[in-house]
Amino acid sequence: MDKEIIKSMDKSMDKSMDKEIIKNLLQYRSYTLIDQNDNKLIAQKQGQFILVIFSSYPTLNIEGMKEYLSMLDALSFTHMIIVYHKSITPSARKIVETIAVKNIIIEPFKSENLVDITKHRLFRIHEKITGDEETEIREKYGKKLPKILTNDAVARWYGFRKGNIIKIIRKHGHVAYRLVN
Repeated sequence: MDKEIIKSMDKSMDKSMDKEIIKNLLQYRSYTLIDQNDNKLIAQKQGQFILVIFSSYPTLNIEGMKEYLSMLDALSFTHMIIVYHKSITPSARKIVETIAVKNIIIEPFKSENLVDITKHRLFRIHEKITGDEETEIREKYGKKLPKILTNDAVARWYGFRKGNIIKIIRKHGHVAYRLVN
C-alpha cells in the first residue's frame, strides 16, 4: 500500500480517537454536545458554551491562534479547547496566558498526550466543592490544605481553576481535599 495513503489513514484514526477522548472530557465536565464537524465541536452546560478546535496547523502558531480567537469572538464564547499536533509556539502560548486575564479560557491539548485518564486503574473521583462545604474546609484547613497544580492531568481533565477546592474520593470512601494552585 502507498505510504501516503497509510499516513493519511493513521491521521484520520488519530483524529477520531482524539474526538472520542474530547467527547468524554466534555461529558465529565457535564457539557452536552450540540454541534460537530470534522474540525470542531460545540458543547453547552447551563448556558455556557465551549468551542473545541482540532487544529489544522502542524504547529500551533500565532496565525492559528488569531484565526481560532476570531472564531471564538464571532460565536461570543469565552471557553475554547484547542487540540494541536506537534507543538505550540512561545508566542501562541503567551496569547493563552494573556487572554486568561480577560476571563477567556483557552486550553491547549497536544494530540499525542490526549488520554482519557478516567480509564486508568488508579483514577479516583475528583469533585469541585462549593458553598457551605467549601467554606467549612477553608476555615478548617486554611493555608495548610494540600495543593494540586493547575497543570496536573486530573485538574486539566476536569477544567479546575486556581483557587478551587477539590474533593477526592479514594478507595473505601476515604475523602481527601486539595486546593488548586
